[in-house]
Amino acid sequence: MCKHAKEKQKAKRKVSNIMLVLICTMIILYTVANFALQYFTTIEVSPTLTTAWFSFWGVELIALTAIKTTKVKHGQDTTEEELTDQ
Repeated sequence: MCKHAKEKQKAKRKVSNIMLVLICTMIILYTVANFALQYFTTIEVSPTLTTAWFSFWGVELIALTAIKTTKVKHGQDTTEEELTDQ
């Protein structure tokens, strides 16, 4: 494999890594916004909304973990390019 191809492959990020960063960012942003709203307006954000928000991102995180664990367990190391080629 040539040097250029290795650099190009390294530059590509896996979707799971991008999703992990997105999930953490969204949870942190929601928490900061929730604290700010409660501090400045003294109005509590709906507990149902908070539960739904954390449940949604929690399920996404569990799904990513399950996919990653299944691939490692079965010895699959397929990339997105290989999946689209099939």
